[in-house]
Amino acid sequence: MDSGDEGYGYIQRIEALISHATSHNGYPISAEGWKVGEACSDDRECISGFCDETKCKELLGSCESCYEDDDCASGDCYLGSCTRMDLYIDNGCICLINSDCYSGRCDWFQRTIAASSAADFNFGH
Repeated sequence: MDSGDEGYGYIQRIEALISHATSHNGYPISAEGWKVGEACSDDRECISGFCDETKCKELLGSCESCYEDDDCASGDCYLGSCTRMDLYIDNGCICLINSDCYSGRCDWFQRTIAASSAADFNFGH
């Protein structure tokens, strides 16, 4: 076999398919991608579109830690957390200003937590 760059990846993909089929009770191999919980190395290999290091996972929901927009079901990773589907931030998530939050209130003293009401604000007591 030629070890040049031409065709690189093809053999590795075939080997991965064979290995996957062998370790998951054989064929058929899904043409849509791997299911949640199955081994992966790239987002494009997963039906969910999210490969978290070595396994396919569901896209992340509101307030879950993220690294990039593609990690989130909403398509928006803001300050390291996924937003809601309407792109607002839920109570208890990281925020910077009131307009970030679904409730319209961001804890001004910590400048980090969306609050549902004035009673939820942390005034340093």
